[in-house]
Amino acid sequence: MVAHKQKNGSVEKISFYKKHINTKIEFFLEKYPDKPTRLLDAIKYSSLLGGKRIRALLVYGTGELLSIDKKILDPVAVSIELIHSFSLIHDDLPSMDNDDLRRGKPTLHRAFDEGTAILTGDILQTIAFDIVINSEQHIYSTAEKIKLLKELSFSIGLEGMTGGQYLDINVENIIIDEDYLKNIYAKKTGALVRASIMMPSYLTNIEKNTIKKLEIFSSHIGLAYQIKDDLLEIEQTTEIIGKSSNSDNINHKITFPSLIGVAESKRRLIEHSEIAIDAISDFGDNALFLKHLVKIITKRDK
Repeated sequence: MVAHKQKNGSVEKISFYKKHINTKIEFFLEKYPDKPTRLLDAIKYSSLLGGKRIRALLVYGTGELLSIDKKILDPVAVSIELIHSFSLIHDDLPSMDNDDLRRGKPTLHRAFDEGTAILTGDILQTIAFDIVINSEQHIYSTAEKIKLLKELSFSIGLEGMTGGQYLDINVENIIIDEDYLKNIYAKKTGALVRASIMMPSYLTNIEKNTIKKLEIFSSHIGLAYQIKDDLLEIEQTTEIIGKSSNSDNINHKITFPSLIGVAESKRRLIEHSEIAIDAISDFGDNALFLKHLVKIITKRDK
C-alpha cells in the first residue's frame, strides 16, 4: 500500500512538474518583446509542443534530494530544456540525421524551413544562457552564476554535446569498441543529463562526498538513457516513439544493440540504472522521486 501511494505520488509530481516547466518556459520567452513573430512561433513550436521533460524532471528531482525550493531551480530547468530543444533541432537537420518527425510532429526544418531551424537552435542556446545570467530578483549570487554557466557551457561544448555529436556522425561504417561508444554517449547525451543533476548542487552547501554520489548517479543514468533510446529505435514503431524508428539504421549509426546485441544491451541498461539508484540510496525519502525517474527513464516506451 505504501509503495502504491509513493508511485501515485510520483506520477502526480511528474504531471505537475511537466505543466510547471511548460508554464515557466512560456513565461521566460515572453520576456523578449522585440522579436520576429515567425521566429517566436518556431521557438514555441520546438520548445513547448510535446517532450518528455526528463531533464527538467531531473533538475527538480535533484532539488528534492537536496531540499532546494523549486522557484530557485526554475531558471536552471528552463535553460536546460531550451538547450535540449536546440540540440534536437540541429540533430534533425538534413546535414545531420535528416529526420522528418520529432515528438510526433514534422521536425522544425520541415514545418518551417532549414534556415529558420538553424537560427531557432542558435537563439535557444543564447536565451538559455541569458536566463541564467539575468535571473530575476538576484536569485543567484555572482559565484553561483559562474558555476552554473561553467557547467552549462561544458555540457554543450567540445567535451559535451557538440563534441559528442561530432564523434557520432563521424563513426558511421567504421569499427569502434564499447569504450569508444560510451565516450560518445557520455558527451552527446550524458553531459546535459549531468548538468541537469549537478547544476542544482551548486545552489546549496553540500559535502564533497555528496557531490561524488551525484556524479556517479548522473553518469550512469545518462548512459542508461541513451541505451534505452537505442533499444526503442529497434523495438518500437515510429508512431509510438514520435520519430523515425529506423533512423540509426538508415544513417549507419553504431549503437549498443548493433555493437553488443539486444539482450546484452538490456542487461547493461538494468546494470547502469541499479548503480544510479544505489548512488543515491543514502538520501532516504528525499531520493524517492529521483529513484522513480530512473524507472521512468529505463522502462519508458518512447
